Amino acid sequence: MNSDVAIMKGLKNKSEASFRKLYDKYFRLVYYQAYLILHSKEDSEDVSQDVFIKFYNKVDELPNDLNIKSYIALMAKNTAIDQYRKNQKESVTLDPEEIGNEDDSSTLLDSFNGILEKDESIILTLRLNFNYSFKEIALDLNQTINVVQAKYYKGIKKIKEFYFKR
Repeated sequence: MNSDVAIMKGLKNKSEASFRKLYDKYFRLVYYQAYLILHSKEDSEDVSQDVFIKFYNKVDELPNDLNIKSYIALMAKNTAIDQYRKNQKESVTLDPEEIGNEDDSSTLLDSFNGILEKDESIILTLRLNFNYSFKEIALDLNQTINVVQAKYYKGIKKIKEFYFKR
């Protein structure tokens, strides 16, 4: 958490190096939060950029000891929801040939497709890729810690069975 305090202080002093540290440390988390909602690489990248710009513009209002990880993840989620609603209003028609052309390796979620249920995959990705605690995941998904832990261990078991059966 000390590095987050240093990042916040640097951002308040308009340090470009601090912004780079923030971006490098949290880009994957922000992108993943957006991708979970939008299922679009391009939209998720746009949302990620918007989140970092919004965060930077708001940094003077935020406390130095802010839990950046939680704050920026929530900001990403809310911005992605706004983008999703905007996309729904525009009712863009997709070309059938473009469906499925996403980079399938872009998320861990896609690599477990067919092995895990959606909730299990989300929980495993948040836990293993982004070091979320079970409590943070439970809050994020509006589930109890026990349910999150049960799905996590069930998902681990499924992966072990799939890969070690061979």
